[in-house]
Amino acid sequence: MIGVFVAMAVMLPQEVVTAMISLIIPVRVRMWTLALVVMGVSAVLGVLEMLRVIDTGVAHFAHLGGALTGMWFMRLLGYGGTPVTYERLWHERQRREAGRPAVAATNVRRRRVVDVNEPDSGSFVPA
Repeated sequence: MIGVFVAMAVMLPQEVVTAMISLIIPVRVRMWTLALVVMGVSAVLGVLEMLRVIDTGVAHFAHLGGALTGMWFMRLLGYGGTPVTYERLWHERQRREAGRPAVAATNVRRRRVVDVNEPDSGSFVPA
């Protein structure tokens, strides 16, 4: 449940909703703020249950895992900023490594690139 809620908060972080505290007091708050409060309450309850101070019978850390999974999935789909994809992370790493000093040429192994569309580029099958 928290995972779906956090996923919706990633999609619409500035959306203002009315939260009913104890079903009596209406409070208007942004979706992202409400998601952080719900995650914080779940984390505190999880720690208290882990220390055996209270016993709610709810797996709070599993709900937090679902919330993080919902956040990651929405970011993967492109909501909430730049999507977190392996391709983007690879390009960022390539840019970081471009600024580093080059390694010695003796340690670098070059691979031959074969273009299958050109007749004189070589063959995959030995002659």
